[in-house]
Amino acid sequence: MREDFENKKINENAKFKEELKKLIGSDEYFYNAFLEYDQKLNWNYEDETLVTNKIKNLLEGIDESLESEKFREEKYHTLWLWYHHASQYAFFEKGDREKAREFIKEALKYHEPLNHPNQMTEFLSYIYEGNFSQAKNHLSKMSGVELESAKAILNGIEKYEKRN
Repeated sequence: MREDFENKKINENAKFKEELKKLIGSDEYFYNAFLEYDQKLNWNYEDETLVTNKIKNLLEGIDESLESEKFREEKYHTLWLWYHHASQYAFFEKGDREKAREFIKEALKYHEPLNHPNQMTEFLSYIYEGNFSQAKNHLSKMSGVELESAKAILNGIEKYEKRN
């Protein structure tokens, strides 16, 4: 019985990976391909025709426990970035704080095991929760372009809060 279940999962993974390969030309090293599409497209998590959304949906269907460590790492990087950007779209474009919170929690779930140096995801989680003092404290962990972007976000929100 367990063997049948595992065979079924292996077959499902193969199907998803074949679709991934058709979509972007690779079923193993897809993070860079995802980045290319991510940077070219207008973001919209609701548009199922966007390649980024198709990649995300395919990856979520693959059981990474049956895949290589490299595959798992690529999957986590890709899904972290998808959810990170989806949260920004939800919050800044749609004004949907609840959806932004939902997406940023998923982004953090994929981000934490990667030990990735990006601090913006955690910063955004504080912003979406309305915890601006914690967001300001988190600035000390940031540098470069990331720090400048975070300061601009915080400044914009503070101006908005003063007007309303």
